[in-house]
Amino acid sequence: METTINSDFLSLSESDKKKVLDLIEKLKSEQGNKGRKRERAFGLLEGKIHMKDNFDDPIEAFKDYM
Repeated sequence: METTINSDFLSLSESDKKKVLDLIEKLKSEQGNKGRKRERAFGLLEGKIHMKDNFDDPIEAFKDYM
């Protein structure tokens, strides 16, 4: 496979070779980022989620099952 890739690469124009090399660099940088775990931002959703005061009250539709 490497010889095929090498011969295909050598047959490309100079501008296409640059595009291939740029793509390889992009893929390598993305691959490196996958290994790093992002830190969580605490409090990011503060104030965005609201629970009603009656959240724990029984649901009317389930009265027959209770």
